[in-house]
Amino acid sequence: MPVTRSVKEQTVKELGAALANADSVVLLDFTGLDVPQDTELRRQVRAASGQYRVVKNRLAKIAVTGTVFEPLRDSFRGTTAIAFSDADPASLAKALVTFAKDAPELKVKAAMVSGRELAPADVERLATLPTKPE
Repeated sequence: MPVTRSVKEQTVKELGAALANADSVVLLDFTGLDVPQDTELRRQVRAASGQYRVVKNRLAKIAVTGTVFEPLRDSFRGTTAIAFSDADPASLAKALVTFAKDAPELKVKAAMVSGRELAPADVERLATLPTKPE
Protein backbone atom coordinates (compact mmCIF):
# COMPACT_ATOMS: atom_id res chain seq x y z
CA MET A 1 0.00 0.00 0.00
CA PRO A 2 1.53 3.35 -1.00
CA VAL A 3 2.23 6.00 1.59
CA THR A 4 -0.11 8.96 1.27
CA ARG A 5 1.07 12.51 0.81
CA SER A 6 -0.25 13.52 4.23
CA VAL A 7 1.80 10.77 5.91
CA LYS A 8 4.91 11.94 4.04
CA GLU A 9 4.26 15.56 5.05
CA GLN A 10 3.84 14.49 8.67
CA THR A 11 7.11 12.51 8.52
CA VAL A 12 8.98 15.52 7.11
CA LYS A 13 7.46 17.79 9.77
CA GLU A 14 8.40 15.43 12.63
CA LEU A 15 11.94 14.86 11.36
CA GLY A 16 12.46 18.57 10.74
CA ALA A 17 11.30 19.40 14.27
CA ALA A 18 13.56 16.74 15.79
CA LEU A 19 16.56 17.94 13.80
CA ALA A 20 15.88 21.58 14.68
CA ASN A 21 16.60 20.68 18.31
CA ALA A 22 19.62 18.49 17.54
CA ASP A 23 23.21 19.56 18.10
CA SER A 24 24.82 16.63 16.31
CA VAL A 25 23.76 14.44 13.38
CA VAL A 26 25.47 11.36 11.99
CA LEU A 27 24.35 9.79 8.70
CA LEU A 28 24.90 6.05 8.55
CA ASP A 29 24.88 3.33 5.91
CA PHE A 30 23.38 0.30 7.63
CA THR A 31 23.46 -2.11 4.67
CA GLY A 32 24.17 -5.62 5.91
CA LEU A 33 22.85 -5.21 9.45
CA ASP A 34 20.25 -7.76 10.48
CA VAL A 35 17.25 -6.98 12.67
CA PRO A 36 18.83 -8.00 16.00
CA GLN A 37 21.90 -5.85 15.23
CA ASP A 38 19.71 -2.91 14.26
CA THR A 39 17.69 -3.30 17.45
CA GLU A 40 20.87 -3.34 19.53
CA LEU A 41 22.15 -0.24 17.71
CA ARG A 42 18.91 1.59 18.48
CA ARG A 43 19.23 0.59 22.15
CA GLN A 44 22.82 1.86 22.36
CA VAL A 45 21.94 5.16 20.66
CA ARG A 46 19.05 5.69 23.10
CA ALA A 47 21.41 4.93 26.01
CA ALA A 48 23.66 7.74 24.68
CA SER A 49 20.66 10.14 24.81
CA GLY A 50 20.27 10.02 21.04
CA GLN A 51 17.69 9.03 18.46
CA TYR A 52 18.05 6.72 15.48
CA ARG A 53 15.78 6.74 12.45
CA VAL A 54 15.83 5.03 9.09
CA VAL A 55 14.68 7.59 6.56
CA LYS A 56 13.66 7.92 2.95
CA ASN A 57 16.31 10.07 1.31
CA ARG A 58 13.90 12.34 -0.51
CA LEU A 59 11.93 13.09 2.65
CA ALA A 60 15.11 13.63 4.68
CA LYS A 61 16.42 16.11 2.11
CA ILE A 62 13.22 18.10 2.47
CA ALA A 63 13.38 17.91 6.28
CA VAL A 64 16.94 19.30 6.50
CA THR A 65 16.19 22.20 4.16
CA GLY A 66 16.41 25.40 6.13
CA THR A 67 18.25 23.84 9.09
CA VAL A 68 21.92 24.00 10.01
CA PHE A 69 22.18 20.43 8.65
CA GLU A 70 21.35 21.44 5.07
CA PRO A 71 24.96 20.81 3.90
CA LEU A 72 24.31 17.09 4.47
CA ARG A 73 21.69 16.97 1.67
CA ASP A 74 24.13 15.46 -0.82
CA SER A 75 24.93 12.59 1.56
CA PHE A 76 21.38 11.22 1.44
CA ARG A 77 22.07 8.45 -1.09
CA GLY A 78 21.57 4.70 -0.77
CA THR A 79 20.40 3.19 2.49
CA THR A 80 20.50 5.94 5.09
CA ALA A 81 19.83 6.16 8.78
CA ILE A 82 20.15 9.26 10.92
CA ALA A 83 21.49 9.21 14.45
CA PHE A 84 21.10 12.54 16.19
CA SER A 85 21.27 14.04 19.63
CA ASP A 86 20.74 17.33 21.39
CA ALA A 87 22.98 16.14 24.23
CA ASP A 88 26.70 15.38 24.22
CA PRO A 89 28.00 14.64 20.67
CA ALA A 90 30.90 12.57 22.06
CA SER A 91 28.48 10.12 23.71
CA LEU A 92 26.63 9.56 20.44
CA ALA A 93 29.90 9.14 18.51
CA LYS A 94 31.19 6.65 21.12
CA ALA A 95 28.02 4.58 20.90
CA LEU A 96 28.21 4.43 17.09
CA VAL A 97 31.95 3.73 16.88
CA THR A 98 31.79 1.07 19.60
CA PHE A 99 28.90 -0.65 17.83
CA ALA A 100 30.71 -0.47 14.46
CA LYS A 101 33.68 -2.37 15.92
CA ASP A 102 31.45 -5.45 16.35
CA ALA A 103 29.40 -4.75 13.21
CA PRO A 104 31.72 -3.48 10.46
CA GLU A 105 28.73 -3.30 8.09
CA LEU A 106 27.74 -0.03 9.79
CA LYS A 107 29.50 2.87 8.08
CA VAL A 108 29.45 6.58 8.79
CA LYS A 109 28.59 8.59 5.66
CA ALA A 110 28.78 12.13 7.03
CA ALA A 111 28.22 14.08 10.22
CA MET A 112 27.71 17.55 11.62
CA VAL A 113 28.36 18.76 15.13
CA SER A 114 27.47 22.28 16.24
CA GLY A 115 27.11 23.43 12.62
CA ARG A 116 30.46 22.00 11.51
CA GLU A 117 30.73 19.18 8.97
CA LEU A 118 32.78 16.15 9.96
CA ALA A 119 34.31 13.41 7.84
CA PRO A 120 33.82 9.77 8.93
CA ALA A 121 37.35 9.74 10.40
CA ASP A 122 36.49 12.82 12.46
CA VAL A 123 33.58 10.95 14.04
CA GLU A 124 36.03 8.28 15.20
CA ARG A 125 38.27 10.98 16.69
CA LEU A 126 35.25 12.56 18.38
CA ALA A 127 34.50 9.20 19.97
CA THR A 128 37.89 9.24 21.71
CA LEU A 129 37.13 12.53 23.48
CA PRO A 130 35.75 12.40 27.00
CA THR A 131 32.01 12.97 27.31
CA LYS A 132 30.66 15.99 29.17
CA PRO A 133 30.09 14.06 32.42
CA GLU A 134 33.61 12.59 32.25
